[in-house]
Amino acid sequence: MKRLFSFVMAVVLILSLGVTAFAAENTGSITITNATVGNSYSLYKIFDATYSADANGNANAVSYTITTNNQFFSYMFGTEGKTENDYFIYTPGDNGKGAVTRKEHTQNSDITDYLTDMVRSEANNFTAERTETASAGTLMFDDLPYGYYLIDKGNGAAVTIDSNTPDVKVIDKNQIPGTDFSKKIWDEETNQWVSNSSANIGDMVNFQVEFKATNYDGEKQIKYYTIADTKGEALWVEFNSVEVWVDGVKLDRGYYHATDGAHKTGEWEFFGTWTDEEKADSDNAQWYMIHRGFDAFDIVIPWMDSYHFEGTTNDFSLTYGEGAKSINGSPVEVVVKYNASVEPNATIGGAQNNNLWNSADLSWTSNTTDGPDDPSTTTTTVYALGLEKIDADTGAHLAGAVFEVYRDAACTNPVYVIPTNIKGVYILDDLNTSVSGAYRDTSRGKYAAYLEAYLGANWATTQKNVVTSEINGKLVIMGLEAGDYYLKEIEAPDGYNKVATTTLVTVGQTNNSFFVIADTNGNVVDAQNATGDQVKHTYTVTSTKVENSKGVELPSTGGEGTMMLITIGTMVAMAFAVLLITHKKMSIYHD
Repeated sequence: MKRLFSFVMAVVLILSLGVTAFAAENTGSITITNATVGNSYSLYKIFDATYSADANGNANAVSYTITTNNQFFSYMFGTEGKTENDYFIYTPGDNGKGAVTRKEHTQNSDITDYLTDMVRSEANNFTAERTETASAGTLMFDDLPYGYYLIDKGNGAAVTIDSNTPDVKVIDKNQIPGTDFSKKIWDEETNQWVSNSSANIGDMVNFQVEFKATNYDGEKQIKYYTIADTKGEALWVEFNSVEVWVDGVKLDRGYYHATDGAHKTGEWEFFGTWTDEEKADSDNAQWYMIHRGFDAFDIVIPWMDSYHFEGTTNDFSLTYGEGAKSINGSPVEVVVKYNASVEPNATIGGAQNNNLWNSADLSWTSNTTDGPDDPSTTTTTVYALGLEKIDADTGAHLAGAVFEVYRDAACTNPVYVIPTNIKGVYILDDLNTSVSGAYRDTSRGKYAAYLEAYLGANWATTQKNVVTSEINGKLVIMGLEAGDYYLKEIEAPDGYNKVATTTLVTVGQTNNSFFVIADTNGNVVDAQNATGDQVKHTYTVTSTKVENSKGVELPSTGGEGTMMLITIGTMVAMAFAVLLITHKKMSIYHD
C-alpha cells in the first residue's frame, strides 16, 4: 500500500493505526479544545476511510476512498476523473469509488492550504458536513463516520491534531496570545483610560494593564504570563492595591515577595483572601508579585494547573506536574490594576526627562519566552504656575502682593500649598493625600523645616492657600495638575491699589521657562544673572503677569495740596458770601 497520509494543521483523521477498539457503528468524534467563543467551525469530510483489523481488533491498515459523486471530486480530479493532481493520486475502482493516496514529497502545509482553498471556493459553493459556533472553550462534533476531515474556522484560521484516535482532540492554534496589550492611566477629567494624563503632587493615580490571553501559542501550551512593570522614580506604587482579573473574575489569592527598601528580606506576604489551610502552601496562589526594587516588579500569572513555585526575587521558577492542563478559557481578557502616588520629586512641565512614566512589558512562557516587541507606556505630567507682579506704568517688579489660590471662580475650593527652600516658590501640600509607605517621599517631608514659619505652631494639621510675591515680583506654585486656577489678591504691595478681580491661569495650556535667582539660603534677588553664591533656578511653568496701579496721593499739612485746598476753599466761601448778601438785598427791596 502506498504511503499513508500524515497530517498536521487542519487535516483530521478520525481513524488511524494504533486504535484498539472501534464502535460498532464505525463512528467517532472530533473535540476542539482552546476554541474561540463566538467563532464558527465548519467540518468537511474530504475522503471516506476503511480499515482492516488483526485478530485482536486492532487496525493494521487504513485506506481512503472517494466517490465520483463526492462534492469535491471534480475540483480535485476533474469531471472525467484524472488519475492525479499536485497532491493526490486517484485510482478508479468499482461502482464509482476509487482509492486516494498522497503523492510523495508533498508537504503537510501545502496539502492543508490546497484543501482549505478548495472548501472556501465560492465558485463551487461547497457545503460543510456541519457548522457549529463555540459557546465555550471546547466544541465537539460527534457521531461522525470514519473519514478524512478538514476543519475550517470561521475567521479563516486552521487547527492542528492533538491525537489520532476515534475520538480526536484538536487544538485551535490560531488564537494569538497578547493581543490588545495596553498600559493605561485613568483620567479623572475625561473619565476614561488614556496613555497620557496630568496629576497633582500627592495624587493617587490608577493604572491598568490589559490583554487577551490564550492557552496556546501556536502548538505550544502556555505555562504562565508575566507582566514586567517599570516606572519613573517619582511614582510610588501601593503594592497592596494590586488586583488581577481573568475573564471578569478577580483572582483572590496573590503572593508577594516582600522587600525592606532595596534589601530583600526573603519573606513573603499574602494578598487577598486566604484560608489558613491555603497559606500552608504557596502553590495555592493564583498570581505572584516579584518585587525587583523600588522601580520595577513582575506579576506572574500561572496558566496551567499542577504548578509549583519556588525561588526568590531575582530568580524564580514555576514548574508543572505531568499532564498539567490549562486552567482558563481561551481567549480571555486579563486585567491588572494598581494605584500609585505622585511624589514631590516629579519632573515639572512634561520635560523630556519626565520621571512620571510607567511602562509594562508582556511575555508568556511555553518552551520559550515570547511576547510583544514593544512595551506599552503611560506618562503622567505635573505642571507649575508662575506669576509676575509688576507696576502698571513702569513694569517694575513688585514684592508683597499676597494671593489666595483656588480651583474655582467663586473662590470656594482652595489649593493648599507649602513653601520650599526658595522664597516665593511653593509646592502643593500633600497632607492627607494618596497612599503612604515607609519610603514614599512627600512634599511635607521634603520641606518640613519651613512648615512652622508658614503655618504656625499647629503646622502638623494646618493648611493654607496663601502665596506672596518676592522682591523679583515672582511666585511659583509647583505640583499642579492641568486645569484652571484662580488667584485672588487679598493684599496689594505697599503704595498700590489691590486688584479687584481674580486672575485666571489655565495651567498646562502653554509652558515657558521662568527663572528665580536666589542665594544658598533661598533669599531671592531681583536680577537677570546669578553672581557669587547665587543660583539661577529655572522652572517650566504656565505664567501670567498681574499689574498694579499706584494709589492717588493724598495731601499732607504744609504741602502744595494743602495750599490748593485752602485757596479753593477760600474762593468758594467768598462766592457764597457774595451770593448771600445779594440775596438779602433783593429780599429787603421787595419788602
